[in-house]
Amino acid sequence: MLAQTYSAQTAYLKVRADTASSEETVVLLFDGIVRLLHEARDAMQQGHLEVQSRCIGRVQRILTELTCALDDTEDPTLVAALRCTYTDMYNRLSEANVKDDLAALDEVIELAKRFAQVWRTALQSVLKPIREVAAG
Repeated sequence: MLAQTYSAQTAYLKVRADTASSEETVVLLFDGIVRLLHEARDAMQQGHLEVQSRCIGRVQRILTELTCALDDTEDPTLVAALRCTYTDMYNRLSEANVKDDLAALDEVIELAKRFAQVWRTALQSVLKPIREVAAG
């Protein structure tokens, strides 16, 4: 039963990611980061090093992709700040993983939660006028 539930959730998330706009994809990525870091936190507390490292590694790969996707031509100041923040998050995760540092992990979790909320709010503020116009 658990395998079926996991398979259904995976299928749902895949469809959701495949049909999302780039902005919605960023929200999904940060939601995924938060979920993975909670898994890493639980694993760290239980001494499951393999799960901890796998989850943190996945988050670091997501952060790398987010960093690579930044476009310097749009807003160089904002892009530089995001690049610096993503790099800091990546480095804090390395430190958390090596030192089993829950505080460092919690810092990144909170930052990822804030990013997800900011993107969600920005997306809603952009989509609201579009939906109002469409509704007539």
